[in-house]
Amino acid sequence: AAARAAGSRMSPSRCRAPNRSASPRAANRGVAGGATVYAIPELPVDQVAPSDHLRRVLGEWLVAVDRSGDLVLLRTPPGSAHVVASALDRSGLARLLGTVAGDDTLLAIASEGDGAALASSLIDLAGL
Repeated sequence: AAARAAGSRMSPSRCRAPNRSASPRAANRGVAGGATVYAIPELPVDQVAPSDHLRRVLGEWLVAVDRSGDLVLLRTPPGSAHVVASALDRSGLARLLGTVAGDDTLLAIASEGDGAALASSLIDLAGL
């Protein structure tokens, strides 16, 4: 009951943090009623990283590439998968639908029928 009551006081519109591209850090935000919530500022949807950024990140952090159909498996050093995933997600690659990152492995999902081409382009960008 307490969780339901707390949830009713915090509607999504009151919990939303302002868009601050200069400070992507999470912060405590106050909401109506004096409650404090933990919120992560929204990033602009159209934020695209420069192509040389992707080449640099892949060259430094990508260790291996493998694929199964339209799923491309990428290996990184421990603790680095999120760095590569973020660079890929912001790259604007036409064949890439999105990524899911763990600690040292990430899965890049290609558009249907584009898995081989995506894997090949990532290998080329990384210089593997």
